[in-house]
Amino acid sequence: MFQTTSKILPVPYYGQVSSVQCQSTVLRMYAQYLDRKRGQSGAGGKQVQDIFNDINTPQGKPDRRPSPVKNAHSNMMWWLEQNYSPLIFHKLESRDSSIAWNTITNSIDRGYPLIASVSHSRVAGHINIIVGYMRAPAINMSFNHASSEVIIHDPYGAFHQSLNSDLHGKKRFDVGMSLLGGGEIGPGRNLVIQLGNVSRQATSDSAARRGNYEFMYPL
Repeated sequence: MFQTTSKILPVPYYGQVSSVQCQSTVLRMYAQYLDRKRGQSGAGGKQVQDIFNDINTPQGKPDRRPSPVKNAHSNMMWWLEQNYSPLIFHKLESRDSSIAWNTITNSIDRGYPLIASVSHSRVAGHINIIVGYMRAPAINMSFNHASSEVIIHDPYGAFHQSLNSDLHGKKRFDVGMSLLGGGEIGPGRNLVIQLGNVSRQATSDSAARRGNYEFMYPL
């Protein structure tokens, strides 16, 4: 009998409060997960607005941030590195679904979620966090990486068009509740989507970027 292999990390979920804070909301999820993993209180206790300010306003003179650009991916990785030494984050940029899949499974198996920069017909740019994967067995030695499934937290709700859901945007807090141990339940928690849907798909993306898998994760 063929069995599906799955693994999911216990990353807390939060819905983003404003439409422009997906990055800082995902960082809060990641930081709280690392705090629990390390058994300590840390940057996961910060509010989303404070994290937003950390990555989007100058930090000292000279500015310690890698980039002055708003919501820059390099600043997101820098923020995690400053708060969770000795972790060093890397950004994958590849169109190869087998490389993307192996990157996800290797990082999840090591106990680390991945931050994914995505785009699709509903959004020119958005941030999700990949918290797990589901690997179907190969049949006749054939394995389609792009149709394999990943598990994500989307702070904007069930937003990807492939989910055929309207529980996003203003409805992202529907059927939601806060948990006593931290985190929330909401329609964007533990979504199962195909690997190909965590790539850059918007027609507004540049030709060099469209079709990319863009993941941030610790080495």
